[in-house]
Amino acid sequence: MPPFGNPSQIGRRKRVSVPISSATADSLLIFERRYTVIHHWSFNANDPQRVVEVLAEIMGGHVIKPPIPPYEEGARWLCMLDEYGTMIEVGPIDACKYPNADWLATIEAVPGSTQQYSYNHALCSAAIPLEQVREIAEREGWPTSFFDGPFKFQGVWIESRQYIEFASPDVLKDYTDLFGSNITAEALNAHNRRREQELRELASGAASD
Repeated sequence: MPPFGNPSQIGRRKRVSVPISSATADSLLIFERRYTVIHHWSFNANDPQRVVEVLAEIMGGHVIKPPIPPYEEGARWLCMLDEYGTMIEVGPIDACKYPNADWLATIEAVPGSTQQYSYNHALCSAAIPLEQVREIAEREGWPTSFFDGPFKFQGVWIESRQYIEFASPDVLKDYTDLFGSNITAEALNAHNRRREQELRELASGAASD
């Protein structure tokens, strides 16, 4: 299972109506069985080396130093070395990607470019129980919060600024039941509307107390 969670098959199977060789047919069959996944994700940290080492404790994988350049000094990768090429990139706090004249992404230190908090986050699979995830985060002095809703996960504020959610195999089924290949878009939309109503009623009740 890749660390970003059990992937849901999003794409539809492709139908081929032209004559093809057996080798091409085999290749297409392999392609059809693939899942749509997030292959890598990146964020900034004050101490990329330490952050990646701690993530390796939680998720497994290998701490790798990327080529510098083009990466900024201090950048680190957490590589799972799995069939998906799953990786987390952690760059120095001021590292920024911006377009050059040809709109190619260029990495350079831009002081002040990284804000304290952002909407950017990910749900990742934990290779250890969530209790251990909390213990590791507390050891590092990173705040945590546990979400117990339609699905469960352990939230961790890395360096008290970057938010990441972790789910262990025993709780991932609730997530994949809600967002996986066994649910339709219509059913998910209906669930979301019910959830909205529940939360509005709870908020209304709390306000009237």
